[in-house]
Order: sequence, then C-alpha cells, then structure tokens
Amino acid sequence: MRNKLLRINLRKVVRYQGNKYTLGDLLSLWKEQGSLVKIAEITHIFSQPKLYKIFRKHFGNRISGIKKQVRFIKRKSQVKAAYNLKKIVRLFKKYGFLPDVSKAIGIPTISLRNILTKEFGMGLNELRRKLKGRKAYFRNSDKSSFRCQQVKAAYERLGTLEKAGKELGLTKQRVSQILLKGKRIGLFSYERKGRNLKTLKRELTREVLINDIESLFSEIKICAKYSINKKKFRSLLRHFSIDFKEYQRATRAGRHMKCYSKIVDDLGYHPSTTELNSRSDWRKVWHGIRRYWENFENFRKEFGIEKPKRKMSEKLLERNIKAKSRRSQILDLLKESSGHIPYKEISLKLGVSLNQIYNDIARFRKEGMLTDFDIRTRDYNEIDEKKFKIFSLIKENNAISIEEISKQLGLGCGVVYGYIRNLRKEGKLSDATTYYKKSLRIRGSGEERKLAVLNLIKENDTITAVEIAAKLGVHRSRVYEAVNYLCREGRLIESYKAPWKRRTPDERKNTLLNFIRKSDTLDIQRISKETGIPVVSIYRYIRQLRKERKI
Repeated sequence: MRNKLLRINLRKVVRYQGNKYTLGDLLSLWKEQGSLVKIAEITHIFSQPKLYKIFRKHFGNRISGIKKQVRFIKRKSQVKAAYNLKKIVRLFKKYGFLPDVSKAIGIPTISLRNILTKEFGMGLNELRRKLKGRKAYFRNSDKSSFRCQQVKAAYERLGTLEKAGKELGLTKQRVSQILLKGKRIGLFSYERKGRNLKTLKRELTREVLINDIESLFSEIKICAKYSINKKKFRSLLRHFSIDFKEYQRATRAGRHMKCYSKIVDDLGYHPSTTELNSRSDWRKVWHGIRRYWENFENFRKEFGIEKPKRKMSEKLLERNIKAKSRRSQILDLLKESSGHIPYKEISLKLGVSLNQIYNDIARFRKEGMLTDFDIRTRDYNEIDEKKFKIFSLIKENNAISIEEISKQLGLGCGVVYGYIRNLRKEGKLSDATTYYKKSLRIRGSGEERKLAVLNLIKENDTITAVEIAAKLGVHRSRVYEAVNYLCREGRLIESYKAPWKRRTPDERKNTLLNFIRKSDTLDIQRISKETGIPVVSIYRYIRQLRKERKI
C-alpha cells in the first residue's frame, strides 16, 4: 500500500463546484491540520463527507492509515535526499561495517544494506573483498570463536538471553544469533528454549531428572541444560510429581552430612558443639546442621550419635577442688561464731576477696545450708540485721505494737510493717499474732480503712490524700484504692474523687514551683512533707526547672 501511495500523482486536480485543488495541496493541508473538519473550515468549499470520499477514492485507505503512509513517504524522501553513493562506498571501505557507516551518515542500516546490494548486485562480504578495505576491520575466526564462547558462558550462568545481553551490551536477538553461529561452527551444542515440552516429557525419565536436580542443584542450570524456561521446568516437575524444594533441602542436608563425616574422620571421634565452633570452616557445618535439623540434639538423635562427655582440663579440676575446700572453711567459721564473725575477718583469715565470700554465702542460702538468722553480720546486709532485730523484739514481746518497734529501732512504721510482711511470707511469723491485729486495725481490714477514709472526707471536703495517709498511718496508694472502691459502691460521689487523683509530672512541677516561690529557704524534707512529692522526684524537678530557667 505504501508503494502504491508513492506512485500516486499528487499533482492530480480535484474539481468541486468549479474550484480546483491538487491532491498534494489536500494532503499537505491534512498533514498541517490533522483533521478533516479543520480543512473544511479553511477551504470553505469541501464538506467533511466530501473530503472523506476524496481521500478514500484517491489514496485507497482509511484516514487512520494515511498518517503512517505520509510518514513513510517523508522517510523515503529523507533517504533519497541523503543518498550519496560515493560517500557511502567511501565510508564502507573505511569502516567495513554498516552500523559504523550508519552512525557517520545518518541513514538506517537496513536502507544502507538495500542500497549497496541493489547498486552492486552482490553481498556485503563480496563487496568488502572487491573494495579491498583495511584488514583490521575483518573478523578473525579466533576472535569469533572466543566471542561465541564468551556469550555461551554468560548465557549458561544467567539462564536467559535477555540477562546475558544486558551483561555483554547486546540485544536478545544478537545473543541468539551468536549462539546459533557457535552451534553451526561446532563449538558447542545449543537449542532454543522453545523446545517442545511434549517431546521432552517422552525423552526424559523421573530418575534422570532427579539425578540432574541433585547434581546441578540450581534451577537456572537445569533450565539451561534442557533449553527450557522456568515455566516449562515447573510443568515438568508437576508431570513427574517431584517436589523440587524437598530435593534441594535433602541435597543440602546430604552435603552438610558429608562435611560432618569428614570432620569425624579427621578427629577420630564425634566433636562437641564447642569444638565445631573453634574453626571457621567447621562453624559453617554447625550452622547448616542447625538450619536443617533445628538444633544439634535432633541431628544426633536421627543418626544415633551419643553426646560427647564434657572434658575438664587440669586447671578447671584444680579450681573446683580449691572452691570446695574454701566453701567448707567459710561454713565452719560461720557455724563456730554463730554468724557473728565479720566478713572482713573471714577474708583476712582465708585470703579470699569479699565478693567471693558474698557469692559463697548466697549459694549456701540457695541450697538451704544457711538461713537468714544464722548470719548476723552488719557488713554484709543491713536489711537482714533490721529484720533480725524486729523478729527478736516480737519473739520477746508478742503484744508489742508497730509504733513501739518503730520508736525502739528508729525506723518508720511503714518500714517495720514491710519487714513484718516479709517475715510472714517466709513463715517466720503467723497471721494470728496479736501485735499485727492490734497495731494494724486500719491496715488489716479493707472495710475499716474505707470507713475511716469516708469519715475524714465527710468531715473535711478539701482534705488531700497525703493528709489522710498521715492521719491513718498508711501509704497514700491505699487511700487512692479506698476512694476508688467507695466511688464504685456509690458511697462517695464521683466529684469527691478529684482531689485524690494522681497528679501528672507537670502538675507536680507547678506545685513545687509555687511552693519554692512562696518560701524563702529550700528545705527538701519540708517540701516533700507538705506537697506529698517524693524527695527523689523533687531533686529531678528542680534540675528541670533550672534548665528551663524558672528558678
């Protein structure tokens, strides 16, 4: 059709209502405007249907195809304009290859090939010999074979023509051509991936395919061997009912087992995990076994390998013997002195560090060889000493109250109560002791505590949780708990709960800032008592306020 368009006489006149237009004029108008409607508006002569009939009659194609034909005519005219046979021959003699000539002159390679073959009536190789071009541009057979081998290696490694072409800077079609050329020369065997799957299924057997999977292992290598793509390979696996991943896993596991057997042959016994991690190449085997058997114990169970006994060096044996003798000496000294010997004295006598003595005593306690009251040395732990004093006071006087214990020992009531609670947990004291019920009337019963809190709130609406806690001798968290219970039961209105809500850090910081601005001196203990903020938090808030430059 394009050749027919080239043969059309564009000077032919079209008559309509006494007006004359050539086909070339109409075609140029259509090229400029691109629409029959616009041409009809410009000419004011032809209507759109009339123009459509003219184009169909003279150009023999639909309007959508005329644009392609016009482009073809334009390209042909450009080739003819740039057509200079002498220049083409001179450049072909100089370069020897059409792509280089195409770059130099700007004419497509196909057009150059057609021009030369049409003008001289021979192929390009014969033309090269006739023109006697430079020998450096002729391809040597050695270079050609090397190139074929290079392309084949890239194709086998990457598995597809496209990937091999990207690596070598060639197109997919060119890679295929080079491979076919290598096959034709006899350098290697190559078959296109469009191999018939039905014939391959007839030729192959399940055992052969399994052997190839175990030997080649890689999906790309297997596809390259049979010249098929991955989709056909998976179809082949489905046909023979082969689980490719399972065989891959078994192959990898078999490799790790071979490596482990080699290690056993070298050592003469089954190594421990510590020995396997001692060398980098053995460590890889250890990682592989853990990956496919989850852990080393499963691997040993499957193959019936006994776990090697732990080997103790002479230094470790000597150290264990010394540790046993040291522990027995410490235990004897503690029993002789009834636990009143200081640890520093034990350290000087035995020539052992204090930390080692602390560790040994902790071990005795864990094993049940010593109790907390067998050791009463102040330099080890003051908590044990306080607990022992409280315990001894309670044993002497069963009716003693927490307030009396607090005054005698110089401790807070809350601290004494905490130690008593620990003694009860350890079983040293019973729940039914008189001092507990007497001194902790409000602490002991939740209902009594709730009633006491409710009475105080009714007496004074503005009372704070800190004030209630100080009056009842309990922690303010117990007050919060009592208020929450009272609100749930409906005995206290929800609005009363607001003054006892836990304050946010910003609210605490603001109350502290206001208190500091009112007071002249900065007494931390006084601030803590009046605001109800812990001492540690006060120090932290003061640092923050100084950073913010508010104080």
